[in-house]
Amino acid sequence: MTSSGKLRFHMFGEKLLSLLNGFLKTVDFAPMDFDTEDELQNGVRGDKPDTSGIGLFFNAESIAIIGASNDGTKISGQPFRYLKTLGYAGRVYAVNPTRAEVQGEKSYSSLADIPEPVELALIATPATRAEEAVREAAAHGVRVAVVFAGGFAETGDDGRQTEARICKLARDSGMRLLGPNCLGVMNFPTRQFLTFSQVPDESPLDGGCIAVISQSGAVGNYLLTRAMDTGLPIARWIATGNECEVTFADVLAHAVQDPEIRAVAGYFEGAKNGPALIEAFDLARRLRKPVVLLKVGTTELGAQAVSSHTDAIVGDDQVFDALFRQKGVCRASSIQEMLDMAAALHIGAIPRGDKLLITTISGGVGIITAEEAERRGARLPHLSEAAKIKLKERLPFISAQNPLDVTGQAVQDFSLIEDALRIGIEDTGADIIINFIGLLGRQHDAIEHYKAVLGSISAQYPDTVIITVAIFAPETTRELMKQGYIVYDDPTRAAIVAARLAGIANAYREPPHEDDLDLSSHALPRPNARPNERDGYEMLSRAGIAVPPSHIVNSADGAAAAFSDLGGPVVMKILSADIIHKTDIGGVRLNVSSADEAHSAYEDICRSVAEKTSAAPVGSILVMRQAAGFAETFIGTKLDPQLGPVVSVGLGGVLIEVLKDVAVRPAPVSIDEAGEMIDELRGRALLDGFRGEAPRDIDALADAVHRLSLVAAANADWLQSLEVNPFALTADGETSMALDCVVTLREQN
Repeated sequence: MTSSGKLRFHMFGEKLLSLLNGFLKTVDFAPMDFDTEDELQNGVRGDKPDTSGIGLFFNAESIAIIGASNDGTKISGQPFRYLKTLGYAGRVYAVNPTRAEVQGEKSYSSLADIPEPVELALIATPATRAEEAVREAAAHGVRVAVVFAGGFAETGDDGRQTEARICKLARDSGMRLLGPNCLGVMNFPTRQFLTFSQVPDESPLDGGCIAVISQSGAVGNYLLTRAMDTGLPIARWIATGNECEVTFADVLAHAVQDPEIRAVAGYFEGAKNGPALIEAFDLARRLRKPVVLLKVGTTELGAQAVSSHTDAIVGDDQVFDALFRQKGVCRASSIQEMLDMAAALHIGAIPRGDKLLITTISGGVGIITAEEAERRGARLPHLSEAAKIKLKERLPFISAQNPLDVTGQAVQDFSLIEDALRIGIEDTGADIIINFIGLLGRQHDAIEHYKAVLGSISAQYPDTVIITVAIFAPETTRELMKQGYIVYDDPTRAAIVAARLAGIANAYREPPHEDDLDLSSHALPRPNARPNERDGYEMLSRAGIAVPPSHIVNSADGAAAAFSDLGGPVVMKILSADIIHKTDIGGVRLNVSSADEAHSAYEDICRSVAEKTSAAPVGSILVMRQAAGFAETFIGTKLDPQLGPVVSVGLGGVLIEVLKDVAVRPAPVSIDEAGEMIDELRGRALLDGFRGEAPRDIDALADAVHRLSLVAAANADWLQSLEVNPFALTADGETSMALDCVVTLREQN
């Protein structure tokens, strides 16, 4: 169970809390509860998301509620009441063997008694009867099913086994199954409410073009309620629960292909099928459908403990963060930020680029907004001298820069705001505008004047996204949103959204890397035993990564002979796959400068290692030519338990453990992507000739990262991790190479 799975949200009414705590535990599930060997039984269908049948969860023509209650306020009664009274146009059947009628409608004893095939079955029974209901649905050709009940994998081994059985029933019959332990599905335009959430009773909003996908029913319900309160219409809503069959990736892939959906917002804890999630992100980017996720928690590594620095350096959440950047997914830091982004994307506010112009009637607010936007990565272009002169002629007291302060005089003359916006846009080519008018939003005449300004600027510059910051009355905010304008009451929120929109624009402007990443030539046979350092060098050499000349010796005389062959100075290291920190036990000698020193060093290393460890037999020592004049960098791979192989790069030596200045990406990566990773490093300047040092060969480092990523991706079936520390990065014209490597293998089932 991840710590994030323990979240509690106490923002709901007493009734909903009682339902959640007494019947379901919608926030107490762990998407990664199943071990790797159980994936078949639990619906992992391969590397691609499976969107077959997902549309029926939102647009079924016939629905049966199994376990429907006569009490429309109960969990098992609410969906039937919603479907019968709130405008759903399809056919609805109650299945309850103990009643002839449910809520005034005929009740059927079983699915077999219903006079037509049923497309969707909502299983609203207790957990003890859910397996029987799933079996009945599968046997009668139901195409999709939703299981409300909790008490499955989230409760332990018995529940896990029951969940595996119901998943197998669904898969064997070809029936898609949502849940168990989920809050259901809502399609607001069609009024298909398959949920026990109270939201449909609270005047659900019409229209909308945002889809919400949540791995927590309670969080998703809270997000939906907040959206309704702020006037943001939602089109589709789904809580995926335990994801025993239908996964987050499946629903996401379907949502971004839905022509009525403009963007997707989601609450996300972890991937049940990492490769399929990556495919869904790629699909969203190709279709230009923005995805905004609130990602919490980190993955559990389970029993796969490995002796690798990389696992301690590259956190699981860091891998997801890198994936989101790589695929153009916007990662929200709070529910408020997610809602703010959804409000902007609802009107289609994807700018052409990332240039931001800030206009304001308050210099102080302008500074607050600009600083926050720049912290978030937005680009504020400078005004030209010609534009400054033009602005000064129009308004002598204006602060003619970006942010552009038109001062309080605009209160008396709204044309000043319009002129400042027009001049600023023309001069900077601004893609995004933040315009602060503050308390003017509470003055009726000012609002009407401002609407005219918005209309004029929007008509003249239709490709420029305009964000207004003001304290409007709630009804005014709703009206402006319906008219297609973005409105916030806090300049910091506006700055964050502007920066996020700029990031999306950049992700869409640069096409995804389509390099031909050929993996076939990098596939290697699984070693019979854990590779030692020399084995690792052979793997690297086959991948085209340079390694130093070396010899394996088993005697002091052999060490002296190796020195004579290689030339000095040399490095001598104990050769054992079981010893990671060689220096700590006296297993390394540097600057060995003669054959006699090599002879003595061999004996010293063997004696020291024998005294300090019994992890491996002492005898084999690696003698390598010692490199000089290089910068220490780090390159490594590891197998992430959810997303598969990832590759990382950072400053090497002890700095990697102290600073943890690492960039990471899912593997494989192109050379261009590897270069982007290097550019992300905080210590990047140290490689560019810092304080008189020779500039290092960045291209060689990018090439090594690229090649290592191919090895990782091609051998993910057996390679757990491979790290090189240091990777000796030399000046241009010299050979950069791996000087130490550690390889670990995946555990075999």
